[in-house]
Amino acid sequence: MKKLFVCAALGLLLCGCASQEASETVEDVYQPVLEKQAQQVLLQVPDQAGTPVLTNEQGDTLYMWEDYTLTVATRKSGDVTGVIQETTGFTPDQLQVVETARMEGTQYDCIWTAAGEGGSQVGRLRMIDDGHHLYVMTIMAPEAEAAALQSDTWVEVFNSFRVIEPGSLVSSGS
Repeated sequence: MKKLFVCAALGLLLCGCASQEASETVEDVYQPVLEKQAQQVLLQVPDQAGTPVLTNEQGDTLYMWEDYTLTVATRKSGDVTGVIQETTGFTPDQLQVVETARMEGTQYDCIWTAAGEGGSQVGRLRMIDDGHHLYVMTIMAPEAEAAALQSDTWVEVFNSFRVIEPGSLVSSGS
């Protein structure tokens, strides 16, 4: 009987020593990724362009001359191939796309020809990818004017195309 009593007492005492499941909770606070604001595009447009002909809700801007059309657009980064195809009508592997590293990001350049309403057109694209946005500039001209795309005026336009942080342009006020 003594043994039974000791076993029952030990049984009662040891029942409280059973291992308990340790559970750990981690409090995850969702931090949404804030989309970086698009940078400001700087571009030296030839004097005869005047004001933009058209600007849409995405901020795309269209300038027109008698024989030329210049477009400046901003897209979300990540789909360089899609933007090149949307803009030119060709996939990058169908074009000779030149990729260059710049301070602002990666720059892409290409030239293509396409049939247009008034005959064959030549297009030139320059795109800068800063990792958050794609900044795209294109110019279209009749094929007969293709040599003019290499003129000093248009070389200056393409060389002036760059992006800067919004508000970082210092204006000289008097």
